[in-house]
Amino acid sequence: RLFYFHQFCDVPVIVARQLETLDFQWNGIFKEKYLCLSFSFGLFNYCGYIAQKFITNSNFDMYKIFLFLILSLGANLLYGQNSKYDQAAQYAGEGKLNESLALLDELVVKEPRNVDNHILKIRIHIAMEEFDKALKSVDMAIRAMPDSAIFYDAKANILESQGQFELAITSYKIAFQKADSDGLKAHVLSNMGGVKAKIQQYKSAYDDLILATKLDSTNLDVLNNLATVCDEVGRPDETIFYLKKILAADPEYVGAYINLGFKYQGLEQHEEAVKYLSTAIKLAPEEPFGYSNRAFSLLKLKDLEAAMRDINQSIRLDPSNSYAFKIRALIFLEKNESALACADLKIAHNLGYAKRYGDEVKTLMEQNCGDKKQ
Repeated sequence: RLFYFHQFCDVPVIVARQLETLDFQWNGIFKEKYLCLSFSFGLFNYCGYIAQKFITNSNFDMYKIFLFLILSLGANLLYGQNSKYDQAAQYAGEGKLNESLALLDELVVKEPRNVDNHILKIRIHIAMEEFDKALKSVDMAIRAMPDSAIFYDAKANILESQGQFELAITSYKIAFQKADSDGLKAHVLSNMGGVKAKIQQYKSAYDDLILATKLDSTNLDVLNNLATVCDEVGRPDETIFYLKKILAADPEYVGAYINLGFKYQGLEQHEEAVKYLSTAIKLAPEEPFGYSNRAFSLLKLKDLEAAMRDINQSIRLDPSNSYAFKIRALIFLEKNESALACADLKIAHNLGYAKRYGDEVKTLMEQNCGDKKQ
C-alpha cells in the first residue's frame, strides 16, 4: 500500500509547542517542514504532537542534531538536570555525539532511573545508525524501569525501522499494557496499527485504530492512520470521510492530502488525485510520497515526462522506497525502455516490495524481463 501512515515519535520534548511561534535559525539550514515531536508533561504521560518547523535541505544528520538540542533545552527547563547531563546535551547539540555518549554511559549507570539520560542516549545511537546499540540501550532502560511504556514503545519503533515487524508488535503490546493514560494508549495503538498494516494484517490494524479513536477522538494522526486501512477491510466510504474530517480540523495536514490522492487514484479519478497530491507537495516539498503517488497519476494521464520528473525526485528523497522504483519501471515500460524498467524492477524486488505490497513486481518481471523465478 502507498498510504502515508503517520508514525508517532517517541522522544519527549518539553518545548514542542513553543516551536509553533519561534523561528529557529541555525547557520541558515532550517525552515518549515513537518517535524514529529512528543510533548511531555511528566515522565510517562505524553502525547504525539506535530510542529511545523523543519529543515531547509535534506541534511538529516543536522535535523537529528537539532532535535537533540531541543530535547536538551526542554529537559533542562523541566527537570534542571545536573552538570554532566547538561554537558552531554550540549555535546549532542554541537554534533559531538561520541563525547555525549561517553558522559551518558556514566550517567545511566549512576542514575539508572533517570528517563532523560536513557532517551538521549538512545536517540544518539539512532542518529549514528547504531541500531543494535540503540536496542541495548532501550533494554537497559527497561531493566531499570520495567513499568515504563515509553521504552517498550521506543523499542518497537526501532524494531519496526529494521523490518522486524512481529517483534515490534510484541513490544507495542507490552507498551499498551503498561500505558497509564488514554492518550498514551492511543499513541501505542496507532503505532501498532501502522506495523500491522505494513504486513497486511488489516483487520487487526483496523480494530486497534478504532479503539485508539475511542481513547482519543481528537487525535488527527490516529484518524489518518485509520483512514489508511478502511479500504482493506471493506469500508471504502469511511476513507474519504476520515481524511476530509482531518482537513476540516487542520487544512495543512500533509498526510491527509497524500492519502486522498491515493484514494482518488483507486477510483481512477487521476486529475482529482493530482490536485490533492500537488497540495501535499506544496506543503511538504521534501516528502517523497507525494511525488511518487503523483507520478503514478501523471503516468495514467500519459504525461510521461512530468511523471518521470516526479518519480526521480521521490527516489532522490528516499532511495529505499521499493514502490517508487516500481512506478519508474512502469514509466520506462510505457516508453518501451525495457532494460531500464527491468533494472528498476530488480531494485524494487531487492528492497522487499513483495513483503510490503504484494506480488506485482514479481509478475511484471516475469512478463517483461524473462525472470520466471525470483
